[in-house]
Amino acid sequence: MSFRNVSLRGSQLLGKLDSRGWGWYVAKKWNIGLVYTMCKVFLRCKKVDIKGLDNLLEAHRQARLEGRGLLTVMNHTSVLDDPVVWGMLPNDNGWIPYLMRWATGAKDICYKNKLYSLFFGAGQVLPITRFGIGGPFQPGMDMCVRLLNPNNKIKYSAKYTPYLVHTNATSYPFWRESNWVHFFPEGYVHQALEPHEGTMRYFRWGTSRAVLEPVTPPIIVPMFSHGLQKVFQEIPKGYEMEGNNTNKDRTISIRIGEPISETTVAGFRNEWINLCHKENVGLNAETMPDVLKNGQEAKDLRSKVAAYLREEVEKLRLTVPNMNPELPEFKEPEFWSDIDKVHKGVYNHRGKVRMLRNPTKGLIEVVEANKD
Repeated sequence: MSFRNVSLRGSQLLGKLDSRGWGWYVAKKWNIGLVYTMCKVFLRCKKVDIKGLDNLLEAHRQARLEGRGLLTVMNHTSVLDDPVVWGMLPNDNGWIPYLMRWATGAKDICYKNKLYSLFFGAGQVLPITRFGIGGPFQPGMDMCVRLLNPNNKIKYSAKYTPYLVHTNATSYPFWRESNWVHFFPEGYVHQALEPHEGTMRYFRWGTSRAVLEPVTPPIIVPMFSHGLQKVFQEIPKGYEMEGNNTNKDRTISIRIGEPISETTVAGFRNEWINLCHKENVGLNAETMPDVLKNGQEAKDLRSKVAAYLREEVEKLRLTVPNMNPELPEFKEPEFWSDIDKVHKGVYNHRGKVRMLRNPTKGLIEVVEANKD
C-alpha cells in the first residue's frame, strides 16, 4: 500500500530519470544488452555453480501474468554482484529492458556526473544515498515502491481506497507493466573473511517498505551469491587474507530460493494495514505520517520483515559448500552499531583501516577487537 504522495513522487522522479521516449528506450536496450552480454561471457569463463534459476524465471513469468511486482533480495559481496549475476539469465531477458531488473546504486558513485547518470539511468539503476544518511524514506525508495505498483492495476481516485493509493493511470507505458526490483538489503558491500566468510550484516528497512507498501503484494524471491568477492576484492593492498586471496577454489556460487510464502507476505501486509487503521490515518492521508515512519510499532514491523527476509537468504547461504554457521549476533543491528564507523572506513578510507587489520585474522575478528 502506498500513500498518494509516495506514488506521485515516485512517478515524478521516474519520469525525470527514465521517461525519455523511444530513443531512450533504444539506448536502454543497447546499454542493458551489451552489459548483459559481457556478464554472460564473464560467467562462462569462470567456474560457476548455479542452483534454482528456474525459481526466478517462473516467479518472473508469474508476476507478469498476474500483473504484480517481482522483488529479489540478495547479499552483497562485491561491487559487481549486479550486473554480473544476471549473466545467468536467458538471452530473451538480457536484451529486453522491461524484462530486466531495476536495481539500486550508490548515488555518490553512480550519479556523480552527467555521463555516469546517463549510463546508470539507462541501465535501470536507481540512486540511493547510503550509510543511513538517506534512510528508508528517501526518494530512491519511493521510486522502488512505485515500480512495484504496476500501473495497469491502479486507477486515479480522489477518495479513500482500501489500499490508500491514488495515482494516475496514464503514466509512462513501460511502468504500466509488472516490474522487477532487485535489492541488496545490507546496504553496501560486505566482505567478511574466514571463518566468517559469506556471512551477512543485518537487513535494512528499505526492503521492508517494498514488501509492505505496494498495492498488490510482490512475489519475493531470495538469492545468495558467493565467490565474486574473491574476484573483486576490497581488501587493502598488502593485506590479502588466506581464504580470500590464496584459496584456489574461486567458484562463483549462486543460489535462488523458491518464492517466499504468499501467506507469510499477506500476514506482514495485514499487520501494516491494521497499523494504518489503528493510527486512523487512512481516510484523508496523502503523506505517510510520522507515526508510521518513526512510531515504535511501525519500526518493529519493518524490523520483523527485514529479519525474516534475512533468514530466508541465510538458509540459501548454508547450501553453499564449506559455509560455517554464522554467529547469532551478526543478525542484530546493535552488534554493528559501533562497527559501522569501521566499515565506512574500510570502503572509503582504506589507509586508516589498514592499521587496524590483523593479517592473520578476518574482518570480523579485527572489528570485534576494536569494538572492545
